[in-house]
Amino acid sequence: MVKLKTEFFPVATKPVSAPKGMFDPVKRGNVKADGTEQTLLEYEDVGRVIGYIDLSEMDVGDSIILRQYMRLQKKGAYKKYAQQTFSAFQDPPLLYVTPKETDLGIKFTLEQTSGEFRRFIYNFMEET
Repeated sequence: MVKLKTEFFPVATKPVSAPKGMFDPVKRGNVKADGTEQTLLEYEDVGRVIGYIDLSEMDVGDSIILRQYMRLQKKGAYKKYAQQTFSAFQDPPLLYVTPKETDLGIKFTLEQTSGEFRRFIYNFMEET
């Protein structure tokens, strides 16, 4: 059995350079759902972003919508790229946000639409 490392790169107090193909933290944290569309990450730089969202708090009766938006013009509005609904208990509970490239902006949001409002932990990184 392979044991997976569960700790991500520690938050640095000063910029850390990493070898090509490595990842630097962009934003990590948690959000308590409140029934509105809440932004997990708004990334406005050139880069490749990946992430994880922990859905382990979800239970029967809970439903959330995760959305991804891209900006295609420098001062343009975000346009919805993808949307996915998750309901009830999730197995596996950890959601991998596949790599997305951007040169203008990308945004990830979460909206809980039913059930008891839950707390969701997330971690986003950028490829260096």
